[in-house]
Amino acid sequence: MAFKEIIKEIVDRADGGIAGLLMDADGIVVESYEKASVEVDIQALGVEYINLLQQCRKLCEENKAGKLSELSFITSNYTIIGRPITDEYFLTMVLSTDGNYGKARFLIRQGVPKLKEEL
Repeated sequence: MAFKEIIKEIVDRADGGIAGLLMDADGIVVESYEKASVEVDIQALGVEYINLLQQCRKLCEENKAGKLSELSFITSNYTIIGRPITDEYFLTMVLSTDGNYGKARFLIRQGVPKLKEEL
């Protein structure tokens, strides 16, 4: 199964799913899928999100809090959820604020091993 198909399945199955991005540690988008047009630049948001995720990862490791397994934040317009796939690749999902956060997290956890197999 190709990256885009896996990302599409996650986004489409999540209630309120808007977009998904597979990105490398430098913020380069490897693959993306947008279910609906949105007012925000998803790829630019993804790049900045990777920077934040990398900082949080470093903070957790330096303070012996353990390895970062997920990072999410909620704005007035979106919920953004990210999960490392490997040390170099990340899956980020954009969800509407009224979307099903728990289901989205579940689908992401299910999708990460599939994406890892493809890398």
